[in-house]
Amino acid sequence: MASVYSLTRCSKDDDLLAGSINPDELEENIDYKSINKAGESIEDAFIASDQTAIDNLVLDESLKIFQGKEEPYSTEELAEIGKAFKRRELTTATKNYAEFTYKIDGVEYTMALACEEESVWKIIRY
Repeated sequence: MASVYSLTRCSKDDDLLAGSINPDELEENIDYKSINKAGESIEDAFIASDQTAIDNLVLDESLKIFQGKEEPYSTEELAEIGKAFKRRELTTATKNYAEFTYKIDGVEYTMALACEEESVWKIIRY
């Protein structure tokens, strides 16, 4: 038990906690404007229940997973997602990945996006 205790009792100045990456040295330019613009386009496509527009906003690799399968959501459900997405919150953002959360009937959902190319964000999953 003593070894477990010693592993869980480290002071903040302990050398074991010194990471190889200093968070203050990370310089990542995150294009919040293009992420939020993508969020607006996603919102509009879902509210309109326009599956073609939604498919155009999804990463090609993600679309391949669902090819030949029945659409998982009805037009009413797509519109409901769009309406809920109006109250989205950007919870994670890097220069290549972003994640929004939104709630429907008190249940939290996430939508993940990837930066396909310069300032072009596509849905990975929803």
